[in-house]
Amino acid sequence: MAIVAIPGGNSSNSFITVVEADSFLAATTLFDTSPWDGLIETEKEERLIHAAWLMKTRFQWIGWPVYRKQALPFPRWLPDERDFDEDTVAVPEPIEKAQAYIALDIVHRGSVGLPPASEGKRKPDLKRVSLFASLDVTLGDAPQTPSDPSSLSLAIASHHWIIERLLSPYCTTVQFINPASADDAPELLEEVL
Repeated sequence: MAIVAIPGGNSSNSFITVVEADSFLAATTLFDTSPWDGLIETEKEERLIHAAWLMKTRFQWIGWPVYRKQALPFPRWLPDERDFDEDTVAVPEPIEKAQAYIALDIVHRGSVGLPPASEGKRKPDLKRVSLFASLDVTLGDAPQTPSDPSSLSLAIASHHWIIERLLSPYCTTVQFINPASADDAPELLEEVL
């Protein structure tokens, strides 16, 4: 599946492109990015799409989506924004970076059977791997996902501090901020095709 990274698009499946992910990962010293560098384009796309899906389905975000039928949770109007300006609508860079880091250090590690970075090196010949004891991935079968959407965010908070730091201003399950009331919601914009 090809990446569609249109901010607010109704068919978007990623916040960033492979080129943007490559750029974010090349600029970091926080992760060993050599596994990412060895992937082909379609493998990178799959991991980014899966990371966006995790971000969409496993987190509760503060604020409101900008467009009526946008496929992903960002761009968003945030409660502390005073001027809702259609010309400044964008996906925040921390969200984009977090997607790249999740694609590499959570999705990629799980898909090839590597242990979490916090456990050190191990042979990648496992049939099943448990990431942080709360997210199980079984190779060759359908992945098992935690039933509690906050368990992924708890795992990220405890083992991936940089991802948690990037997401926490935008995410209720990391920072436990109550979303603003519907009365404060700005009017949604028409959809982006």
